[in-house]
Amino acid sequence: PIYEALAVAAAFSVALVSMIVAELHGRLHIVTLTKWQTISATIVTTGAALAVGGWATVQAWQVPYMLGSGFFGTTLANTAFIVDIFSLGARSATLIFSLNAPLALLLGYLFLDESIRAPQGLGIALVVAGIVLAVLFGSGRLTRESLLARPPGAATSALTLSLGWGIAFGIGSALCQAVGNLLARPAMSGGIDPFAAMAIRSGCAAACFT
Repeated sequence: PIYEALAVAAAFSVALVSMIVAELHGRLHIVTLTKWQTISATIVTTGAALAVGGWATVQAWQVPYMLGSGFFGTTLANTAFIVDIFSLGARSATLIFSLNAPLALLLGYLFLDESIRAPQGLGIALVVAGIVLAVLFGSGRLTRESLLARPPGAATSALTLSLGWGIAFGIGSALCQAVGNLLARPAMSGGIDPFAAMAIRSGCAAACFT
């Protein structure tokens, strides 16, 4: 159950981050925010990899996979996710971002010859249907009201996108995260240390934002 527990912890972290980021709406530029996120992540994971000897597990062929994963799964996905949080709010953005799991499963089926069993297919359908219902009906009114709300001292970088564009950025974020996960799979299955892998991934994004 350790892997399921880590997956739940990752989902919890994403939800917590979305709440914190929502408080920065209009106060911090998106590029600045994502740059700080990725630089701090690079520092932490680099230090952790050094502490556990993770860099010794990195092979040359794994680096391009992790760089590609960092570009799609961190650079593009993080930016779109923050745009989505600023436009739709933390709750709706996190719900839409959870589409990355079924999208990753679908991409694995299309490009890695992975199989999708009937229960998995049913699970994907239920997840997608739940997200659609929650976003369009459960919080639609709050979302539209939030598009008109500006916090005190809002900067010119604050976003007020339409509901449709907000959903589009959310789906784009989930798709980029799924692509990033797909690119990371060969390197991860090759035995690369998770801390070293994340240091390369976040380091790529930090370089792009810087």
